[in-house]
Amino acid sequence: GKVTDSANSLECQLASACATAERLKALADEQEESRSKSSAALSLAQAEQADSEREMEELRQELLLARQQRRAAMQASQRAQMARLKQQEQMETVEAQAVTLRKQSELDEAARSASLALLVEEHGTLVR
Repeated sequence: GKVTDSANSLECQLASACATAERLKALADEQEESRSKSSAALSLAQAEQADSEREMEELRQELLLARQQRRAAMQASQRAQMARLKQQEQMETVEAQAVTLRKQSELDEAARSASLALLVEEHGTLVR
């Protein structure tokens, strides 16, 4: 009787231990699956972060290039404006020189006419 009771008791304990072992194994499997999913999610998040960082760097480079192009365009515009001003000044100088030459030419013509008139007058006086 005692041995049978003891054997029955051991069988119950063994069954209980087996059930506990099964529950522990199921929990361990769930934990492993959860860890695996977390690891996959973390890898995905890291990949997305790397993509975002690459995209940000590309955008930063594009912005830098756009700023350089804008600066170059502004410099070219300033140079063109300076060239226009210089050309304008040169035109004004040429026009002023042309006016001076015209006046000089008119003065020379007036002087020649006066000289000729004097010569004619002197010649007429000499002839008489």
